[in-house]
Amino acid sequence: MNLVLRWPFYIAIASAGIGGALSAILGVKASALGAAGYLGIPSVNPQAGAGWLGFIVCLLMTTALAFAASYVWGLKVARGEASSPDAAEPATAGETKAETAVAAPKTPEVEGEKAELAAHLSGTVVPLAEVSDQSFASGALGSGNAIEPTQGTLVAPADGKITVAFPTGHAYGMRTEDGLDLLMHIGFDTVELDGKHFTPKVAKGDVVKRGDVLAEFDIDAIKKAGYPVTTPLVVTNAKKAVALMADAAGAGTTVTAGKDTLADVTLKTKATTTQA
Repeated sequence: MNLVLRWPFYIAIASAGIGGALSAILGVKASALGAAGYLGIPSVNPQAGAGWLGFIVCLLMTTALAFAASYVWGLKVARGEASSPDAAEPATAGETKAETAVAAPKTPEVEGEKAELAAHLSGTVVPLAEVSDQSFASGALGSGNAIEPTQGTLVAPADGKITVAFPTGHAYGMRTEDGLDLLMHIGFDTVELDGKHFTPKVAKGDVVKRGDVLAEFDIDAIKKAGYPVTTPLVVTNAKKAVALMADAAGAGTTVTAGKDTLADVTLKTKATTTQA
């Protein structure tokens, strides 16, 4: 969710950075490798610096800071003082809402060109609503499908340009030549692996063709570490760009990465009007 909405993602990074800096100032140290966040409390050395108490204070401060900043951002979005990815363009200086409505009436949208999204992995198609991560299952991140992979090779589902490439190798975003913004997330919570078992093959800004390899990953190792590898592919700007999305491969269908079509997409376009 944070990845798509952007600002909550930035807020989380900044809050974590501040909390980490405070931990360093307080001399908090770990006595063993452990999980991050609240689950990492047992791994903190109680004799070093501020110990457990200092670490807990840093965690609470980080949580409160991230919550407060995200809440304020949400209020600004609700009042129209800040934008979200799907927000409309604000009126220019000096225009009132009424003037904007008269000057730029909403243009009706009609069905336009067709586009295809190829399977991003080789494996079995899984309906998006059935994946274990509710951010994807609910459709909050966009419309699409998921694949339970049999091979650990993620490929581009269409021609386009890489817009997001996490250094950890677990998630990628791209914009297709048809204007679709795609998000592919290998497994769920796999960011916690910190890049282990993932080998990125592209970087932000790279131009790719359908079937080009984006990343390779070790399915067995990721599963052994306790993470699912079900990988969704969603169109994050579907509300703006898509008139109709139809599954080309139904649930349970076995597909081959880059070759079989996963979804047929009908794009939106603006209706044209002529003056007498």
